[in-house]
Amino acid sequence: MSDVFSYARQREPGQAGVLFFRFARALYLRRALALALALPFDLAWLAVDACAGRIRGARPQRLLFLTTPPAAWIARLPSCGAAWVGAPHLLLSALRHGGVYVPASPLYLLLTAALFLPAAWQQRVGQVAVRLFAAQLRLAGICTGTLVHHSDALPLGRAVVLAAQRLGLTTVCLQHGIFHISSAIAERDGSLSNINVVRSQLDAALIAQSAAATRFLVEPDFFIPRVAADGPAPAGMRITLLGEGWHQCNTAFGARYLDRLRSLEAQLLAAQAEVVFRPHPCERTLAHGFGFTQLDTGPLDACLQRSALVVGYSSTVLHEAASVGVTSAQIDVDGVFNASMDRDGVAVVKAASAADLLALATVAPAPRPTAAQLLKRQSAAALRILDTILGPTRSVAT
Repeated sequence: MSDVFSYARQREPGQAGVLFFRFARALYLRRALALALALPFDLAWLAVDACAGRIRGARPQRLLFLTTPPAAWIARLPSCGAAWVGAPHLLLSALRHGGVYVPASPLYLLLTAALFLPAAWQQRVGQVAVRLFAAQLRLAGICTGTLVHHSDALPLGRAVVLAAQRLGLTTVCLQHGIFHISSAIAERDGSLSNINVVRSQLDAALIAQSAAATRFLVEPDFFIPRVAADGPAPAGMRITLLGEGWHQCNTAFGARYLDRLRSLEAQLLAAQAEVVFRPHPCERTLAHGFGFTQLDTGPLDACLQRSALVVGYSSTVLHEAASVGVTSAQIDVDGVFNASMDRDGVAVVKAASAADLLALATVAPAPRPTAAQLLKRQSAAALRILDTILGPTRSVAT
């Protein structure tokens, strides 16, 4: 059996790997403190559901979600038989769509505790956790179907994927970030999964380096943001600087990246540009201390719609924005650019100075699709994926 904790411990060699493990442990501990409050409810739910299962028998589930279902799938969920794996707030979503709630807080708390044990004990606890969660799925009457998730790297996703595979379920990973050629990590998200839905052939090739047996569905339209030609025009010379979460995984590089952004911000503000900093989701509670003049923490699509230029180093948002015609610029850190931002015909411009950024912000943007065209492309891709992993369900309204 694969080690539930191997990615968190060995993501990168040397000190970077040590820092990432500390980040993962701190992240799990913070969430565990909140989930501990939900534990009594989840244990009661498990007991009642197990008793009801003896009467009800097996549930014919076809989809289990350890992530939010794509909007285009929602209409099909009642006929598919769906289950939501996670915290109690997912119970309402499950009930609304005729699905099943599968509590994950006991598993999460067990995995969090194991992160503070020696490596040998972590492996043993991980194996027990996988068996326990597989038994929990069995008690809930879930023995068939497909698990859809966005990561099989960190302990929770890894344990749920291994438990599902232990029962013979198919596992599908929806790529949640682009992968980089220069990355030294030994394994990428999706390496354990049976099917990977990816943004590009390059991403498929990078995952295949550590997952030769997986199957790939290349669906770039599934990941496009809703930034449309008939939406609001960019607000003047508005430049959005992207946070990338690096300071949590690699403190030294993260500090240098933020220093670079702050230096550029000062020069851009002096040139009368409007500059906003958009923190990475894992930075939102910390971003007010980063020293930027203006923050944008609203919906991503709205942020991109208002931006004349989006700036970062290796953020997935750069690629997403460029794919729908928003000008995207990659800056260097210590004179080095990321080598793998361009893929499958989508190009991100390199910029070495504030003057380069100001020039790019005044360039007319590339043609953008309309909102209706974007919705049609994204919905078609989502339904192709669903039909591939489940087989056609065309009798259901879409």
